[in-house]
Amino acid sequence: MNPIFHVDDGRYVTFGLRWVLLQGPKAEKLAKARARIDGAAYMSRIEFSEGTYFGLLTDYDREAAGGKLKKGKLLSAAALLSTLPGISSSAIFIHAYKPLGADKRRAAVIVLHDGVVFDDRIDIQLDDLENHIGRARASIADLEGEQQAPSFAIYATDTNLHPDATELPLTQLVNGNADAAALVDARANAGTAMLLVAIVLLLVGWLGWDEWADYQKRQQLTQQPAQQGPTPAQLYQQALDARLRQIGIGPQAFMSAISRPMGESDTPREGYDLRKSTCNGDGVCTEDWDRVAGMGVLDRFIAANEGAQVKPSTDGKGATVSYRVQMPQKAAITRNALGKAADVDVQMRSLMQRYVDMGIESKLDRPLIFALPNGVQEAVLPAGVAVRYIPVEFSGPLALLPDLLGPDKPEELQFPANLFVDELTFNGLNGPVTSTTFVFKATLYVQ
Repeated sequence: MNPIFHVDDGRYVTFGLRWVLLQGPKAEKLAKARARIDGAAYMSRIEFSEGTYFGLLTDYDREAAGGKLKKGKLLSAAALLSTLPGISSSAIFIHAYKPLGADKRRAAVIVLHDGVVFDDRIDIQLDDLENHIGRARASIADLEGEQQAPSFAIYATDTNLHPDATELPLTQLVNGNADAAALVDARANAGTAMLLVAIVLLLVGWLGWDEWADYQKRQQLTQQPAQQGPTPAQLYQQALDARLRQIGIGPQAFMSAISRPMGESDTPREGYDLRKSTCNGDGVCTEDWDRVAGMGVLDRFIAANEGAQVKPSTDGKGATVSYRVQMPQKAAITRNALGKAADVDVQMRSLMQRYVDMGIESKLDRPLIFALPNGVQEAVLPAGVAVRYIPVEFSGPLALLPDLLGPDKPEELQFPANLFVDELTFNGLNGPVTSTTFVFKATLYVQ
């Protein structure tokens, strides 16, 4: 039975609708006729370029749903997800609940493929959740004739439901298109004649039935047992998915996180002078300090760096200080959002030329395959599957750093959105300001 969940302001969501694609001027009347055949009194609809997807509510508690349906407050979770701004076009959404009379929680799972509802399922056992997701991925690959499962962004109302999940509470889900998601009466104006037409169409396989049969095929595929052992391409896709969900920190977010801690360190401290400072994208910072002869006292220096790890040099002439700074959550990126390698190369080399003219040196390395698991050879991956990364490096006088990483750069000097920070190093901090330099290392990700 379709579970119903209260969200807020009298709004409710439900899962487990049966979805069908219909086309043509009589699509809505055919959907209502189809609803009568299936015993569905209510439906929602989503418009796409290829036609209209109708979600049929077939198995529900009339007493529990009735008032909510009449008020237009019962919404399809799948329709909300497919119209929610910022959601990946290939996404999985998980919500756990406890059915009436059940002793264990179950999961409701929605799968979007190319923005369309591919699967809207309820009553999935939590210990079978990963297998269900694997079957959905494999069935999409089979349906599309692909050799590898597609990449998905995974969302859940509780991130404990899946290790790669991004939190998406029901209160945020209802920000989707509520007009499209609202369940409306599917019985009105269907008419006996249209019901007969629908039955005939189902028999002869004309308007809409091809799409319905295709949907049924997809449903059967998702229920087929998973293959014995993942293929190398599937292993790569799984590793890639995990890495892309936490790909890195952008330059502006990085500079905001490290500017104060690094700025607090460039002064003499208990007879030691700061010579070099490095912070990476994970928030790990190291500093190299030189002892001033006749002045530095190690125990005082250690005490002055309370909370940090201090490692004296073996020759007694300095020490290394290590500490962490709080970084924002790493950004996620989808494969489709990455530019083509050839296009990014031209864009970056044009940008580098502008920086060279300003006095900032730069290097652009060759593309390398990203996230390749141990034991998987690049040669076995289908063409066009791999994501590649390109190491990038900028260096120059400290005075030019604001031109590279400052917050007010002109548009023509902005980095592409697929560039993420590796590390930033300051050298020569114990010398004249004019001799202090920086080295900024980052990585570009491309198709």
